[in-house]
Amino acid sequence: MVFKVSIIIPTYNREAYLRKTIDSVINQTIGFDNIELIIVDDASTDNTQLIIKEYKKKYSNIKTKYLNENTGFPGKPRNVGMSLATSEYIMFLDSDDYFEKDACEVLYEKISSENADIVFGTYTIHKMDRIIDGTPEYFRRKGTLIFNPQDDEFLKVIELVSTKLSLNIYNKKLIDKYNIKYLEGIPTQDGPFFIECLLNSNSIIYLTDFNVYNYISHDYSITASRDVTYFKGLFKAENYAFNIFKNKNREEDYKYYLKRRINFFMNQLLSSNIEEENDLKEVLNLFKNFFNKVDSYSISPTDDLSKLTFNIIKNNEFDNFDYLTNVHLKVKRVWNHNEVLKLKNSNIKEKDKKTREKNLELVEKNADLRKKYWKLREKNDASKKRIKELQTTKGWLNYKKSNVIDRIKNN
Repeated sequence: MVFKVSIIIPTYNREAYLRKTIDSVINQTIGFDNIELIIVDDASTDNTQLIIKEYKKKYSNIKTKYLNENTGFPGKPRNVGMSLATSEYIMFLDSDDYFEKDACEVLYEKISSENADIVFGTYTIHKMDRIIDGTPEYFRRKGTLIFNPQDDEFLKVIELVSTKLSLNIYNKKLIDKYNIKYLEGIPTQDGPFFIECLLNSNSIIYLTDFNVYNYISHDYSITASRDVTYFKGLFKAENYAFNIFKNKNREEDYKYYLKRRINFFMNQLLSSNIEEENDLKEVLNLFKNFFNKVDSYSISPTDDLSKLTFNIIKNNEFDNFDYLTNVHLKVKRVWNHNEVLKLKNSNIKEKDKKTREKNLELVEKNADLRKKYWKLREKNDASKKRIKELQTTKGWLNYKKSNVIDRIKNN
């Protein structure tokens, strides 16, 4: 059977979220029979595989693959998924996120009708019961943008647009032609894959007003363990991204990608859980070597704490790093506390809004009841007046007279 799109979901211990993720694919308006769903499990130890097998029994268009050993990151599962894909177009979805109902239909119609290499939209972030628009401010309300890697707008995409893969639909011919794959066994492999696809594309479409999917932000993740291995992988991915630009003779354009990454690097470092002094020095040297490599771009972090960290590393003042991490932890605690207060305040405002709306409903209902009351009172007053008239001789005679006349008319 020929499918319109292949959707690849890598999974690892996501039993609590996986059903909602898969259901969001099944319920697509494009029709699930037009979708080839490929689920690659990275050796889960919970009930994830049981859930996958349950869906596999129900639907013939679901392909599954179970890796024997956990690779730690979704790079290999995604590569395995791509090798199994038979559709002309490919999409990705993480196993705890979910698509909007028309995500596949809108992206497919656009990429197939325009013969584009990549089409992507925006997303919504769900964090601590807050809903955040994932569209960069620069691109909001700009409608549909069509461009290629030679356009100025392309550099803004590199600098600002999220590299989250669930936003995009890819033409498989592009991926196959340039043999584009995910880096395996390392973090942040999304970025290099997205950049390599972008730089090799001829036509890119950005639907700035279309929400593709919902990203669930957790307090925990793979990157929660920021140890030496994690940072080695981080810079392996970053060096790979740098070489993509270099091989395309676009070394200067790498600075736009680096702008978005530099604050992320600092945040990851300050949030690390490295305790051994030798390990910390090794990681700080990784940072220093990378910063020396990209020194010509004159890129530095934007927030004050990250700037201090950046300068400490560049100036080899490693002894001051412990002090900064303590400051960062305190700042983070205050920030987290502030976020909780914001959430509580938001909830109070929401309750107040609902109370006001309810109050307005009650006011409207009360107004309706008052109208009904006055109508009933008018009828009651008229009835009382009529009864009083009938209690008089004149009134009784008039009533009998009108009654006789009515009978004559009816006969």
